[in-house]
Amino acid sequence: GSPQKAAKAKTKGAGPTATLQLLLERGFFDKKKTIGDVVEYCKNKLARTIPMNQLSGPLARLVREDKLDRSKNAEKQYEYIKK
Repeated sequence: GSPQKAAKAKTKGAGPTATLQLLLERGFFDKKKTIGDVVEYCKNKLARTIPMNQLSGPLARLVREDKLDRSKNAEKQYEYIKK
């Protein structure tokens, strides 16, 4: 396999990117979620504390990769939803 695949397997379920991928697969982003929602969910449901600043980059990447869409809500926060 490619080195990329090996790296992905190693970080599965650990880093922010892998965690977001897991949430995508689980349907977490089927409804609009803010970055705060993601932090809360990870803390409560996955027993994982991921700071917001570690999520913003990977979230933006998912938007660029066309996996998530985002729009600003009334509080001027981005809300992310599965495309």
